[in-house]
Amino acid sequence: MPLTTGVDTFTGNAGDDVFNAVQNATTGAVLGGLDVLVGGAGNDSLNVSDTQGTAAFTFGGASITGIETVNVTTNGDFTGLNISAMTGWLMAQLCLTPTTTAKSIASS
Repeated sequence: MPLTTGVDTFTGNAGDDVFNAVQNATTGAVLGGLDVLVGGAGNDSLNVSDTQGTAAFTFGGASITGIETVNVTTNGDFTGLNISAMTGWLMAQLCLTPTTTAKSIASS
C-alpha cells in the first residue's frame, strides 16, 4: 500500500501487508500526523525510503499500530529514530547512507 502526501488511512488484512512510504525532495514527507496505519493479522511491514537530502527524517506523528517490521532507509539529516509511539512492532531496521551518521534509535 503506497502512502501519499495526503491523509492516508490503511488497515491491513489477514495476510502479510506491506506499507510503503517513499519521500524525496519532490514529494516531501508522506508520513504525517493525520495518517493512520493499522496492520492486520499477518506479519506486516512498513518500508520507508527517505531521500529528501538535508531534511531530517521523521514519522511526523503518524499513528502506526500492529505493524511488526519497520524498515527505514535514509540519506537525510538523520538525528534519531523514535519509534516509542508505535505499538505492535517486533523489529526495527535502519539503513543509513555512508554520509549519514546515526545519533540514536529510541524504542521507549
